[in-house]
Amino acid sequence: MQNNTKCSICIHYYEDNKCRAFPDGIPKEILSGNVRHINPYKGDHGIMFEPIDGFDDDFEDNDEEG
Repeated sequence: MQNNTKCSICIHYYEDNKCRAFPDGIPKEILSGNVRHINPYKGDHGIMFEPIDGFDDDFEDNDEEG
């Protein structure tokens, strides 16, 4: 699935749509951009989006918990 989110500018992102929060694969709801991972999401082990230094985090804090 194409990554339409800011996952690739997150400090936790590895590659191939995997990260510290989701080492077995980032859920399609996050990859599609339907859910922005700024709030806890089922299975994220308490790890959420944090931008790499030099990138702005312009997500809004109005997303529902997954």
